[in-house]
Amino acid sequence: MRKNVRTTTIKKYLKGMEEANIRLTQRDKAFLKDLAQVRLVGAKDAQQYHYGGKDSSQRRLQKLVEVGLLNERTVVQPGKGKVEKCYEFASDRIAKLHGGRGAGIGSKRSDLHELLVSQTYFKLGRPEGFKLGDQMTELEKKAFLQPVRGDSSGITPDAYYEQGGELIFVEADAGQYTKKQVMNKQMSWTGIKQVWVQPAKANCVVPRVGDVEVMRL
Repeated sequence: MRKNVRTTTIKKYLKGMEEANIRLTQRDKAFLKDLAQVRLVGAKDAQQYHYGGKDSSQRRLQKLVEVGLLNERTVVQPGKGKVEKCYEFASDRIAKLHGGRGAGIGSKRSDLHELLVSQTYFKLGRPEGFKLGDQMTELEKKAFLQPVRGDSSGITPDAYYEQGGELIFVEADAGQYTKKQVMNKQMSWTGIKQVWVQPAKANCVVPRVGDVEVMRL
């Protein structure tokens, strides 16, 4: 659950904020709510959706990095030669204050992968009830996922939400998926509408079959 957290509460955890005498604006709070939702937000989406398209947005986000509220990452998008700044909570403790978690980027989850999931959330219009895959309950897994070879419990999508009473799965491929991996996931999600996202350069092009939409970001 996303939370509205008072500046005074955050200052108890962040000495740098107290020393810099910074108060969170309504734009900051809107950004932090979405950050709690998707755990990583790109600078371009922050500028467009939270800071009114102003170029000063990156200066503001950098200030929140300096006081210890955020951490900044630099993500390279293969095939585009683009580099984008992204932001996450500086710690799990700060993330929990806002009802979120840390981005969890590591050997199994790349920053590009997490950025693609986040970008899809914004492209879809920031749907209400959007959840990341690790929030799926065991009951939901049993109800929604079909067993596939090598995974009797089914394969969990990167994110999911409901729209107009219809369940939609979101899956991000950072460009490394094989044809077999794509097929196994689609088999596990038989009968469910799917939104896939890939970078411009990908090892396997996801087939647009049935209720499958593919985005290139």
